[in-house]
Amino acid sequence: MQLTIKNNTELSAWLNQRRASGHDVVAVKGSAPEGATYSDGTPIERPVNIRWRDVVTGEVCDIDYTQQPSPQ
Repeated sequence: MQLTIKNNTELSAWLNQRRASGHDVVAVKGSAPEGATYSDGTPIERPVNIRWRDVVTGEVCDIDYTQQPSPQ
């Protein structure tokens, strides 16, 4: 199952607000959902971005992943 960002519109808007404010953001890593794979079908075993954090305000925006079937 390939990971797709379900809340991409919300996430992009949040990141754009941070850029417009001149704030830096950092990625927070965590485990990929069970069964997640790269596009070639290889299981994702390394940490993936699970949220972004504004280093000025401490606010976070979680990445909401959904899993799509891998192309055959």
